[in-house]
Amino acid sequence: MLKINGNWKKVIQTHTTSSNERIRFTVPQSRFKTGENQVAVKFESGKYPVFSLNVKLKNYLGSSPNFPQAYLIDDARPEDYYGIQKVGVIGGSFLVVFLFNFVSFVIFLKIANLILPSESWNKPSKVTLSLTVPILVPIIVNVYSIATPVTIVFPFISLMGICLIYFLLAAGALLVVRWKKVTYPVLAVVLITFGATEISMRLYNLLSPSHIFYNKSYNRYRGKQLTYYHGFPLNSKGFHDTEHPMEKPKDSFRIVALGDSFAFGFVPYQHNFLTKLEDKFKQNHSANEVINMGIGATGVRSYLSVLATEGLDYNPDMVVVNLFIGNDFEVPRKKNMNTHL
Repeated sequence: MLKINGNWKKVIQTHTTSSNERIRFTVPQSRFKTGENQVAVKFESGKYPVFSLNVKLKNYLGSSPNFPQAYLIDDARPEDYYGIQKVGVIGGSFLVVFLFNFVSFVIFLKIANLILPSESWNKPSKVTLSLTVPILVPIIVNVYSIATPVTIVFPFISLMGICLIYFLLAAGALLVVRWKKVTYPVLAVVLITFGATEISMRLYNLLSPSHIFYNKSYNRYRGKQLTYYHGFPLNSKGFHDTEHPMEKPKDSFRIVALGDSFAFGFVPYQHNFLTKLEDKFKQNHSANEVINMGIGATGVRSYLSVLATEGLDYNPDMVVVNLFIGNDFEVPRKKNMNTHL
């Protein structure tokens, strides 16, 4: 039995005691509060239950989908031990990261001084001070997060990665300043090469859009216009539908349908539910329309963008939004598909 903050109860039935088992259910958001939440588990059977519970709140109000997070431990382990261990791990990570940056900084200066002897390498300056930023950034972030309800604790690998990126950027700036005669021509060649490549690829994608080019907008997954899908040609805008004039026919009723792959349809055009809806709709008036503007792998933000940039141009009488509860209500994030509640 699961109890949250002493009120909400949920009886969980398990089917096995010899292997891992995933159980998924919904907890009312009203049962959670800002800050610390208490989760209690009572076992009706089993002598030594060993498990881990990853809590993921399906949040419909826009806050972090990873809040709240819960970790359950058995009664045999003191609760304060877990807290001390957590602080110890964080402190140890900071110590290792600090030493890593300090040692790396000293080695870098020694090597640079051997290659190009100069007293400036050993003198404090703005550049050398910038190399201490990698040490301060994760510390500031974590201290701030501890003071807020939603705590952000970077794992050790993330700390090392963040520090290493800042360190390499600062070290690169130092090298550029020191080796002007060598680095400037090299940088010019690199910048021109990558700049020309970037411009040419963007022009190509502009003339012949393709999903292989990264694009944050919904156009990344838009269909390629006038290509065939299940034997049916996509229209000039890349939608899985026939051509529709911008000007609405007289005395007609026009619906613009938005959605992801469910609206776009992985079935032939004639079997798409929006096509069948339009067929029924035309029985009342032959000029009635349902304009399918579904684009696969998109979400509610993209639906709004499609409507604002293209859908409203059709002057619709009604807008139908097709929602998939599996992902349309989730806040954009890096998904962890292995944690459920």
